[in-house]
Amino acid sequence: MPQQGRLVDWNDERGFGFIRTDEGERVFLHISALRGSGRRPSQGDEIRFVPGFSSDGRLEAKSVKILGAAAGKPAPHVAAPRRTFPEWRVFASLVIMALIAAGIFLERMPQHVAWIYGVMGVVAFVAYGSDKRYATFGQWRTPEVTLLGLDLFFGLVGGLLAQAIFRHKTRKPRYVMATMLIVTAHLGWLTAFTVGALDIDVALGALTTGLVSIR
Repeated sequence: MPQQGRLVDWNDERGFGFIRTDEGERVFLHISALRGSGRRPSQGDEIRFVPGFSSDGRLEAKSVKILGAAAGKPAPHVAAPRRTFPEWRVFASLVIMALIAAGIFLERMPQHVAWIYGVMGVVAFVAYGSDKRYATFGQWRTPEVTLLGLDLFFGLVGGLLAQAIFRHKTRKPRYVMATMLIVTAHLGWLTAFTVGALDIDVALGALTTGLVSIR
């Protein structure tokens, strides 16, 4: 049975919020439930919906209509939030690429290091972009540990650029902290190779020996 309430909390960037019904109940609302509603919702809108439940048992709004929204009416123009540049993720990715280029130029690391970072960076960029799209439409999500794993295993440049471009995974303090730790680790070892403080052949030999001993 349809119910009515007011949208009391709405995050337009992430595409979800909460409706408070006339009985005081808070109901989750995802942007995917408003397809064909005429415009994107905004805080304070009166909402008509059919209550339902999500896969995890949470009370969720279905078949949502914004009262007074004309079908097919274009969404009103909302100025995009101003971004501060240089964004630290973009800056960090540029520093990583510069260190790789310097290390190869100084012959302190092989050229295939750049290829590994490049290929894995593309994989990470696509993974972040797909996860952002999944989040928008309420589909299956990529686990955060997978995204962080791609960053750690040489996809960091693509991951950082995707976070900055898609504005994805940039507001969770724990995720941001994990990303910064991964950035620090990559900057540390790339700097060590570039300045000659660490020999890549020795490092690879030690890693191979360690893996053999584990087996």
